[in-house]
Amino acid sequence: METIRGILKGLVDLIFPAMPCPLCGAGFNPTGLTPEGMVVCKSCRERIPFITPPICSRCGKPLRGAEMGSRLCLDCATFGRAFEVARAVGVYDGLLREYIHHMKYRGNRVVGEVLGMLMAGPV
Repeated sequence: METIRGILKGLVDLIFPAMPCPLCGAGFNPTGLTPEGMVVCKSCRERIPFITPPICSRCGKPLRGAEMGSRLCLDCATFGRAFEVARAVGVYDGLLREYIHHMKYRGNRVVGEVLGMLMAGPV
């Protein structure tokens, strides 16, 4: 059984060779792509602080603590905003902040394209 599994893995690797993650450069096999078309390796995906509900209905920040019973975060409820609605794919921290800096300050267009895909939908 292990021999058959090894042969099948070899065929898959031949047809779908490992490709570098556009964010970290580590190789990952595209057969691990999700139906949504994952474009980054699992390690990078797990390290990005994605924003998940509950979120502020105006600015999209995650709601925490006392804010949980409200539709607005404390900042939006207290100070208001000059916009109607905003959303972000993740919290501007850690790995996501590092990637944004690569795009903005090092001109890394590939990272910019990947971040655009993250904004467009699930990866």
